[in-house]
Amino acid sequence: MVVMFIGVPIAFAMGIVGFFGLVGMIGWDPSLAMVAGVTMETGLDYGLSVVPLFILMGNFVTHAGLSDELYAASNAWLGTAAVDLQWPQHWPAEVSALFAEVPSPLQLR
Repeated sequence: MVVMFIGVPIAFAMGIVGFFGLVGMIGWDPSLAMVAGVTMETGLDYGLSVVPLFILMGNFVTHAGLSDELYAASNAWLGTAAVDLQWPQHWPAEVSALFAEVPSPLQLR
């Protein structure tokens, strides 16, 4: 708690406290080796490698204007529905459903 109160973000505060707890249990050298190994394994995990690509795809969609067009189409189709699309927590589901309907080039062959 002290680490968080001095302004360190929660994720880093938990990592710092966990690391020093590990140092107290098994010592410095094994703790540093374990942290290095876990960091390397996590960084090379395929499941996490798609996150930057997903963010890049979202930037392409935004800069191309597709997100505005999909939002406008969703609002036109569902604007009279009970769901108010002005609230941000609702419209990503409709936009995701619209993107799911867009065929990929592999489906067109």
